[in-house]
Amino acid sequence: MISVFALPPPPPPPPLLPRHTMTLPLRRIVILGDPHISPDEHTLWRDEIIPDINSLAPDLVLCVGDLTGGHVMGTATGTTDALALLTSPGALTAPFASIIGNHDLQSHEFTTDPDAVRMMRTALGRPDTTAGFVIEHNTLAIIGLDNTRWRQNTVNKNEIVIDDAQLDWWRAQLTRLADNPILMIGHAPPIGSGLMVMPELHARVGNAHINQNHTPGAIQQIIWENPNILFWFSGHNHLGHHYRDSLSQRLGVHYVHTGTASRTYARDAHRHSRILDLAPDHLTLRTYDHDLRTIDPALDHTTPHSLPTLVAHRRQFHQRRFVPTDPVTMQQPSPTALRSPPGNRRFVFLSDPHIALPIPAVTRRVIAWCARQIRAIAPDHLILGGDIIQHPDADEITAFWTALGITDIPAHYLPGNKEGPAFTLPPLPAASTPPPALTRGCVQLIPHIFLLATSDQTEVNASLETLLTQLAQHPADQTPCLVFAHFHPEATNPELVARLATSPVSTTWICGHRHNPADYNNGNLRVVICAGLDALKVCHTRPELLCIDWPPATPDNPLSPPPAIAITRHAAPAQFVHSPAPIAGRFPIGIAFRGDAPTLLRTIIDEKIPALQFHYNHTRGEPTPDELQLIADYRRTIPGGHLSLHLPNFPHPLENPNPNLDDYTPWLHWAAAARLDDLTLHLPNAPASYLFSNDGGFLDTPWTRACLATCQNLATRALAMGAQISFENVYNKKDSPPGAETLGTRPWHLTHFIKNLRHRLAAVGHAPADLNRVGIIFDAGHAAADVHISQHHGIADWLHHIAPYLQLAHIHQVVTHPDGRSQNHQAITDLASGRINYTGLLATLADTMHAIARPPIPLLIEVRERDQALLSWRTLSTNK
Repeated sequence: MISVFALPPPPPPPPLLPRHTMTLPLRRIVILGDPHISPDEHTLWRDEIIPDINSLAPDLVLCVGDLTGGHVMGTATGTTDALALLTSPGALTAPFASIIGNHDLQSHEFTTDPDAVRMMRTALGRPDTTAGFVIEHNTLAIIGLDNTRWRQNTVNKNEIVIDDAQLDWWRAQLTRLADNPILMIGHAPPIGSGLMVMPELHARVGNAHINQNHTPGAIQQIIWENPNILFWFSGHNHLGHHYRDSLSQRLGVHYVHTGTASRTYARDAHRHSRILDLAPDHLTLRTYDHDLRTIDPALDHTTPHSLPTLVAHRRQFHQRRFVPTDPVTMQQPSPTALRSPPGNRRFVFLSDPHIALPIPAVTRRVIAWCARQIRAIAPDHLILGGDIIQHPDADEITAFWTALGITDIPAHYLPGNKEGPAFTLPPLPAASTPPPALTRGCVQLIPHIFLLATSDQTEVNASLETLLTQLAQHPADQTPCLVFAHFHPEATNPELVARLATSPVSTTWICGHRHNPADYNNGNLRVVICAGLDALKVCHTRPELLCIDWPPATPDNPLSPPPAIAITRHAAPAQFVHSPAPIAGRFPIGIAFRGDAPTLLRTIIDEKIPALQFHYNHTRGEPTPDELQLIADYRRTIPGGHLSLHLPNFPHPLENPNPNLDDYTPWLHWAAAARLDDLTLHLPNAPASYLFSNDGGFLDTPWTRACLATCQNLATRALAMGAQISFENVYNKKDSPPGAETLGTRPWHLTHFIKNLRHRLAAVGHAPADLNRVGIIFDAGHAAADVHISQHHGIADWLHHIAPYLQLAHIHQVVTHPDGRSQNHQAITDLASGRINYTGLLATLADTMHAIARPPIPLLIEVRERDQALLSWRTLSTNK
């Protein structure tokens, strides 16, 4: 009984016999867990997962069931499409076989379980079978068991059941194959396997194990009676392979949990598949990481025995109790991990994730990658290079340490400017090594290696003075020195840097802070800057960490060259930064340059741009016939396109102490005639203290009342014309003390204002649907450029607070000049240059909106000139 597709045809698939014999070599098997292929992920499978599997050169691909996902889960169409994706010409190059999982039977288009099972077995190429499949090879036999019930299950419909008839068939196959090593494929693990289950989900509802409520002991009884069963592969949990109990050994059987390659269905963001490599004298179980797009050597498990030896070992304990002397754990070192050369000291340096609570999803993905990369590198020391947190907050560092989960490698914490000189480490979760040591001043970790605390200018200079004193006492043995710090040395006194550069001791200075990777020499000083782990700030790269191999001392030979310090950058794969949310890549990208209305409209019609914002300089009074015709052409050319008007800034109270609706009449008339979709307005250009009291409440002054009344009237007019109204954040152009901050520069300024405005509108009878069209337009550049507020609220933090009210966004690049000035509204020439990393921003925006079930919003590129707008639009449209 066979479910094998030989691909690509020709040759045609093997004939469907009661059993299938493979004559080709069987050296590598890839096992897929729970693919859950939905239409949304067809491109992912076609362009990435299938080519990656083929690159592994497997001889056979097996699947543990649950082929389909999304709205086609368990349907005949979904199953046919998924199998066509996997087995059509140009797809998988190895034979493919799959069993039936629980979700394969759940479609409501079938009224009985036999009908659903018949559909699945027909689609899998075995229409006349009444059980699973057998694949025989001269070294190994593979038996797959189908789940056959869903509607008939009484405890939980998603229980995995091997019915009595199939159990009898399984026993018969095992009797026939008594001399063959056996590999089993089942959708869920058997009771007693020791594999992890999900107590909050599967165990609670009764479907954690195969046959959990139907002859629950039968599976283990059969395994107990047949010592040639060596492996049981299962899935069902959608979890990664890095958990200790994702692999177990009981009674000589290796039970192997298999993750999922799906982005949508991976529960812990780890997308893993299994590889079983069969050699004459050993077996290696490996993990393919679909985000890293490579084999993760840190998760390798090798048994130094052949298949016949393992069977002989099981026969010694046939139907006898025994405890394995070497139980399998994932704590053993990987034989192919990226080990440090003998005698070297290896360090991992990471910095600048800027953790704020709640931790953004993109940051969690980056930290997860960071943790597994550290495991693969296997360093002797972990250096936390500062700005780990956004605020000097104990909860933030605890959250980071918990998310990283590296508790068995000595760690050293160098405070950065975010931590500040007064920062102290709180008690952290229990670890098998001492908690991270917080460095203050200049500390020699081991001979020739120094840790520098550089949280502010005073501490930087003091630490460097101490370092220079230490180096003056350094023996002239050509051994290089290694310095870890948060700041680059140029942040210190230039005289001190000159002394370091002219020191006879070769010094390598490893640091972060700048978010821009660099590696340069200044005399005898080498400076290596790590871009850090903040996906929204890293420049010219993706989030990265550094691996540093520090060599042993040079032999006593004055002619031998100084030993080299090897530094390797490890950048997070793009998949860890990109959002897996279904709305990712679906944000309409528009433009908002300062041109006249006809020029703007002709541009978006010619380029088919889905969103546009007009500027108040060119849109007031009565629209011209040409403008109205172009708007009609645009609506016809791009159905669903979005047109907005940026109204003039609300005046300062000293300029206009009595604002009213008449101030906006010319623009409102133009907007109504043009039938626009949105009106955008800055909050009043005034200190926040003009509107809010110290406790965040609204003041009751003549100007405050006039301001709120005018905004309410503007909102009423916008809603009456069928448009929404969006209020925009601004930024302080200089550091402002509390109370003097400009209104609209903190998230709560906008959220308080919108809540108040919605409350006022509701009080005069506006429906909830109208109230939801009064919201916020977020300007990412303004948030990044604020010299003061950006230290407290990063872009991800802004989005977290304002997401429920978010309707539009202004996007543009912010450039920092050598004198420290920031310049807004610059073109986006690539996704990772300037103050904002747009790969990270788009991922964060998708994660945030998806988390609250909000649809994509238009993103308006707000620059000054048409050429800049089109360059930015093409950059984002090509790469989003």
